[in-house]
Amino acid sequence: MPEKKGIVIRGIGIDTEKFSPTSVDAEAVDNLREEFAMAPGNHCILMVCARLVWSKGVREFLVAAQTLQLKHPGWTFILVAPEDPGSPDTVPQSFVTRFKDQGIIVINNFRHDIVRFVAMSDIVVLPSYYPEGVPQTLLEGLAMGKPVVTTDHPGCREVVDEGKNGYLVPIRDCESFILRLESLMEDAPKREEFGRHSRFKAVTEFSQDIVNNRIINEAYELS
Repeated sequence: MPEKKGIVIRGIGIDTEKFSPTSVDAEAVDNLREEFAMAPGNHCILMVCARLVWSKGVREFLVAAQTLQLKHPGWTFILVAPEDPGSPDTVPQSFVTRFKDQGIIVINNFRHDIVRFVAMSDIVVLPSYYPEGVPQTLLEGLAMGKPVVTTDHPGCREVVDEGKNGYLVPIRDCESFILRLESLMEDAPKREEFGRHSRFKAVTEFSQDIVNNRIINEAYELS
């Protein structure tokens, strides 16, 4: 029997109390909707990619938003992506501006209220092909009981039980991304079902308590 060489711990975990389906009250969400002039009944698809770089799937998200917004005018698409001018992978403002002009919400500055954005969203997405760990934005979506659509890519795929809490799509595949998004946009019961499984997966696999205990007990063998 070969000697055990290491363990795999998926990500740093998520605070499932701070990020939970009940952690943000309705008034806070309504205030955020008013900030961006969203109609009260509008649904929301959220992508928080952390940095405005191509490899986070910015192009794929914006192209999907442009396509789907025409067919589903009651849906709002939000990209929270602070600029990263020092990166060779950065997305130029000239590319982003034309989508903003079409009503897609693009936020280029850091926000300290991401929990409100996740609470407001109906679907959380990340079409990333960046060399990810387990993306925190997807864990936040899971913990708050949201269905997710992301790429079949290391790190991203860890958060999805295919067809149970979300969907995986090939990287850089706008068509597949659009099809999966639309299938959830048109199926509210499925969004609710997927959301419940997301919350369960977050609590049972990715909570900070579970991750910290594994680090203490398995990585450092301090138990």
